[in-house]
Amino acid sequence: DFVLPAWLYEMLKRVAESNYATVSFIVKNNKAVGGEGKGLKNLAYSLYRKLESKIVKANPNAFARKKITGIAGNIESLEVQSFSKNGFDYFEDKDIELIASYQPDVLLKLGAGKISGGILNAAKYGVWAYQIGDYSLAKGAPAGVWEVIEGRCSTGILLKILRENGEADILCRSYSSTNVAINKNLNLACWKAVSFAPR
Repeated sequence: DFVLPAWLYEMLKRVAESNYATVSFIVKNNKAVGGEGKGLKNLAYSLYRKLESKIVKANPNAFARKKITGIAGNIESLEVQSFSKNGFDYFEDKDIELIASYQPDVLLKLGAGKISGGILNAAKYGVWAYQIGDYSLAKGAPAGVWEVIEGRCSTGILLKILRENGEADILCRSYSSTNVAINKNLNLACWKAVSFAPR
């Protein structure tokens, strides 16, 4: 089953129900997840988020898992497998050709990781992706964390077109007021970002 965080589910639902766009297909990347990102810092962050979520309730929860069968029950799914090189994920030529054969106007990247290579040209208007938080503040931390730690008044939200080697063109930029709790801060930012792609 395909599942997404609630905020991405709502975004995709708005696209599917619009009178100007359709969800034509879904691409599932079956790349095996390695052991990277499982160090002590990441474990501590994960435990903190779990504890904070029990104390500080975000309602509605932007990260509740939702099956997308209600949106895309009869839509074809394409299974591919990327490979890593120099910190980026790349796709095989045959998979890129398969995706391009559907002649998509836009590919929405909803998963984690950085992609590069031919996949970025597989859709007429490119691959679009969300960014929550300011990467210049990230310092190795997950999105939207340092804005809370440093007491920033706002948390940035972007929708961008991905380019080669991690470059990007910004399509839409907005901000949400930074909350004192990381859980609520990310929740507020993600719900605000829902409207970006359907615009």
